[in-house]
Amino acid sequence: MKLGSFILLQCPPSKTNKQAFDEVVEQAVLTEQMGFDQIYLAEHHFSPYSILADPLVLASHIAAKTKRIKIGLAVAVIPFHNPVKLAEQAAMVDILSDGRLVLGVGRGYQRQEFDKLSLNIGDSRGMMVEGLEVLHKSWMEEEWTYKGKYYNYPVKQTIYPKPVQKPIPTPVATGGTKETMEWVAKKGVPFISGGAFPELEGIKARLDKYRADMKAAGFSDAHITQCVKDSPFSRRIYVGKNDKDSYERPREYVMWFENALMKEGLPQLGVSPEQDAAYHDHLARMTERSKQPYDHKFKQELYATPDGVIDHIKTMESYGIENMIFWFNFGGMPRDMVLESMQRFSDNVIPVIKGSKKGK
Repeated sequence: MKLGSFILLQCPPSKTNKQAFDEVVEQAVLTEQMGFDQIYLAEHHFSPYSILADPLVLASHIAAKTKRIKIGLAVAVIPFHNPVKLAEQAAMVDILSDGRLVLGVGRGYQRQEFDKLSLNIGDSRGMMVEGLEVLHKSWMEEEWTYKGKYYNYPVKQTIYPKPVQKPIPTPVATGGTKETMEWVAKKGVPFISGGAFPELEGIKARLDKYRADMKAAGFSDAHITQCVKDSPFSRRIYVGKNDKDSYERPREYVMWFENALMKEGLPQLGVSPEQDAAYHDHLARMTERSKQPYDHKFKQELYATPDGVIDHIKTMESYGIENMIFWFNFGGMPRDMVLESMQRFSDNVIPVIKGSKKGK
């Protein structure tokens, strides 16, 4: 099991932008020191829901302060970028990190971000699909051209610098919809998921179908196994001192997160037929989630004692999950609370899951 942390970089009124960044840089360095395998960074714009506008800049900074952990994006929103420039920037970070970058990609989901960047959210899937093709051409081909609906590069070109990894890994974010899961399987690439799978009992069935679809597409057993290992599954987490602490202490931060997500994260139907079709399932899921009380949200995520966290991870393993990233810092949670939770995880959970003698 690969274990890691996820940084959304939320900034409620209780924190300054500088304070929020200082805290997540500290958290990133501790992620390596505490024995985690990886750290993933989000990309969002125009909202305190997340102020991480350029995760590759932060990835480069983290690379300079660490030596071992993988540094991933979850995700680079391809429609917000020129994919050739994104390929160049990612190659630079891959070089500076000595081949530790994982460039998770996605199409985005917050309509306000598309509107403010003068983009049509209904085009997001097509832009993501084409942009991913451009990324791989940029890294893998010496001279190339590309003609698509959204991106057109008719002049032969070669990007510099070239990344250490050929290619840089590009897991694709999925909201758990049938269409996206089938697409990533047919492409033979890993996926990034998490909150999109609150119905834990459905995880095994989805993974089994993902494996079957890749097999049908002609991929080898070894490739399929590696894709599953490289597919991170995320959970928000607070590791409490006891059951009461695990339940009560994260409540206000969970609710701030949920309220911010509902305010910024709903695509809204009625914009265009293309947008409605692309986001219908996501909107339905998020609308239903907005109506749920804290008790229901508590059960969907991972707020527990170390023993409870260990049991949860072992359940994930039984479903076939081999890669997990945890949101320790969300909703404006105080620095000390985040670090205490991480330390309990490091002291009590990692040794058990990794099978070392330290811990319970």
